[in-house]
Amino acid sequence: MSTRTLARIALGTVAVALGLAPVAVPTAANAGQVGVTIAITGAGRVEVVEGSIEDGGALACDRTTNLDHRVTLSCGRIRNEELFEAWVWLRPSFFGVPEGWEFVEWQGCDQTRANNNGTRDCAVHSAITGSVEKFPTAVFRDVQLPTISGISATQVVNEQGRFRFAWSAGGAVRSQCKLDSGGWETCTSPRTLTLPEGSHSFALRSEDASGNLSHSWSTQVHSVDTAFTATPPRLTNSRNANFAFASVGGNAFDCTLDGYQFTCDSGAGFFSDLADGEHTLTVAARNGAWVDPVPVRWDWRVDATAPETTLTGGPAEGSATTDPTAAFTLDAPGAVDFSCTIDGALTPCARGVVRLDGLAPGLHVFTAAGRDDAGNSDPTPATRTWTVTARDTTVPDTTAPDTTLTAGPADGSIVTSPDASFEVGTTEAGAAPTCTLDGADLPCAGGPVSLVALTPGTHVLTATSTDAAGNTDTTAATRTWTVPAPASALKGRKGWKLKPATGTYAGAALTARRKGAVATYAITDARRLALVVSRGKALGKVKVYVGKRLLRTVSLKGGAATRQLVAVSTFDAGFTGTVRIVAASGRTVRIEGIAAPTR
Repeated sequence: MSTRTLARIALGTVAVALGLAPVAVPTAANAGQVGVTIAITGAGRVEVVEGSIEDGGALACDRTTNLDHRVTLSCGRIRNEELFEAWVWLRPSFFGVPEGWEFVEWQGCDQTRANNNGTRDCAVHSAITGSVEKFPTAVFRDVQLPTISGISATQVVNEQGRFRFAWSAGGAVRSQCKLDSGGWETCTSPRTLTLPEGSHSFALRSEDASGNLSHSWSTQVHSVDTAFTATPPRLTNSRNANFAFASVGGNAFDCTLDGYQFTCDSGAGFFSDLADGEHTLTVAARNGAWVDPVPVRWDWRVDATAPETTLTGGPAEGSATTDPTAAFTLDAPGAVDFSCTIDGALTPCARGVVRLDGLAPGLHVFTAAGRDDAGNSDPTPATRTWTVTARDTTVPDTTAPDTTLTAGPADGSIVTSPDASFEVGTTEAGAAPTCTLDGADLPCAGGPVSLVALTPGTHVLTATSTDAAGNTDTTAATRTWTVPAPASALKGRKGWKLKPATGTYAGAALTARRKGAVATYAITDARRLALVVSRGKALGKVKVYVGKRLLRTVSLKGGAATRQLVAVSTFDAGFTGTVRIVAASGRTVRIEGIAAPTR
């Protein structure tokens, strides 16, 4: 019961004792009642410090778990009923309130007073009689800002333009990031970004449950990339090499030539007196502590040594003969073509047998010089000098017939059939042809030669002929072509299925629908590589590798479904190793065969 209520009861008693007019004491029907619904903004606690609470109502309202000072939560209604006025006094309490919170103010009070915990109490009351409802609110505020600490910015190893940002946020429910002039967005630690070449600013701040923001922090990183702007040829006969390179994000360079490291901040490199063989230059730009994680690389081969040309067979040096023809065997290791002269005039020639016909009586000089693929020509051509003397016109026939091969697969072609038909011909009637297939004797006569069920691989058909006088064509007609291996020849078919299909090469195709499916095929001394594929509107792509080197990405997407032969690569020299065919997407891909010509 409040002090005021007790005073009113005492006054009534005195009035009766003095014989004054009787004072009526209020009954329950006209008592004062105050209903109180306490609300708390933020994390706080309110306790009832005066006033009797009816019905076993709670003496405290606890909302210390509400960490957002923008949110107001209420507790259950309590009430105090008294004769005359009903009063309830409320006090802010810091019991269980998180560190960094403070009491700000009361709202909806009838009266406030100072207390000994540095805040103010709030009172609400009823009239002398009657019932009222009161809704006092205690306002608490989070005054401790969240923090950002332990911040780091590092480059991701071996990934171009990738950076990793890490940090710790204290007292925060979320972190916010901003890149360059962009807007703030929610992020988590660590955050990895791929940034274009150049300088970039990365900013951080944190936010607590009440929306308080920490002080922001920022750092600058440099995304660095390197590019060649001038390089030597991949194959060169010069022992000197000039390079130029540049970087948008870098301002200095580190170079490595054949394993030797040095700085090359001028953006250029000149190298001289290079030895024959393979060379590699890598260049990485940098900007302070930031470097190009994937240096640019250039591989090239120096070949400054000319081939040595040899002549065998034919007339001996300084000899004399009545034969108006001469046949020499020409060779030069490493040469790709030759330059020949007879008596100072250029004459066609190639590695192997070179035949000269119709030589007039007199002195003759034949020269031959090989040239390699780097452009080096033999500076000391092979030379043969001899004399042709006149002979009796009754000399018997010494001219060999010329043999021809027509029809059939084109020379050097890849055909999707195990069968082939040719026509063998000769320039002299009655000359007897002889043939070989892949080095083995093959019966033939003038006219058609049919080959069936040839095995996959490169095949060589030769034809020569001998006339009635015994003269044999020394320059056999030759035709080389390649039959692809069928899809069933591919091994290690992880993720592939071999499916018979009408109209496919060899009656089956390898099909894959999973990205990363791998099939392999071993090749020996291959000069080229090609695939027999199916094309279609919904087909995907395959990647073709030898070792770790990507030769080509082949798209199988096309119009109407078709079978096509797709050239993949050529090799400077015969290549031996394993080819990997990898499905490059989740779309269906089909492989019908593979060809690896050895010539």
